[in-house]
Amino acid sequence: MYRDPIAALWEDLTKEASEADRASHALVLVMSWASGHEQEFWNRHARDRDGAPRQPASGWAGVWEKSDDWTTIAFLPHRLATLLKEHGFDPDAVLRTWRDRGWLEFDEDRTRNQKQVRIAGNKTRAVVVKRTAIEDATC
Repeated sequence: MYRDPIAALWEDLTKEASEADRASHALVLVMSWASGHEQEFWNRHARDRDGAPRQPASGWAGVWEKSDDWTTIAFLPHRLATLLKEHGFDPDAVLRTWRDRGWLEFDEDRTRNQKQVRIAGNKTRAVVVKRTAIEDATC
């Protein structure tokens, strides 16, 4: 009796393809959110009348270089996870796919998908997304 070898694998293949596609959609969503919340990122923050940084009421979202030729955007892990969950994404699956695609910068000595960054002079860990990833996801 003939058995189609693809049929047995089809569900797994379509699930993986769907998850990869969702990872791209997640990145597009995250960048859209970041564009609308620019002042919640260190380096793009508002300043008070004395020129001192004004921290957003919701806290910092991460770090984003001010220049037009920025190379990365860093999200604090809890802010990124909340955003992804609120829009129906599994943060662990999304980050795993982003890492597998080479879209993240991370400290090599760590198993987490995070890199050390500075916000207001303080060291913290963040999910650092490469600008090239955003360009890949929107193609």
